[in-house]
Amino acid sequence: LPRDERAALELCRRGAALGSAELQHRLGVHLAVGRCIPRDLRVAAGWFRRAADAGHAAARCNLGVLLAQNPDLIDEATQEEARACFSTAAAEGDEVAAHNYRLLSGGGVVEAATPAAP
Repeated sequence: LPRDERAALELCRRGAALGSAELQHRLGVHLAVGRCIPRDLRVAAGWFRRAADAGHAAARCNLGVLLAQNPDLIDEATQEEARACFSTAAAEGDEVAAHNYRLLSGGGVVEAATPAAP
């Protein structure tokens, strides 16, 4: 990685660890797509969950997408969590979450959300 990307990622990690919901979400995105660091969906889900618990609607939607699209992370409980993530984020005005909630509730395949840019 170029020096500035390493520095930015390190600042993102520090801010996430200190409790910034926005930086927790961004770190989750980096981990989910493997941007600048190795892809790790389980750790990404953890960062999305922390940000979602702090009220970050996009993180809540991305957590739902992650849970709904990855069979290695899914069991019956995570399907319900994905549905709850979409429902809550949709109630907060997230249109992608509303769309994915309808798809998941109707047995459709959840479409990939474009992760928010870090």
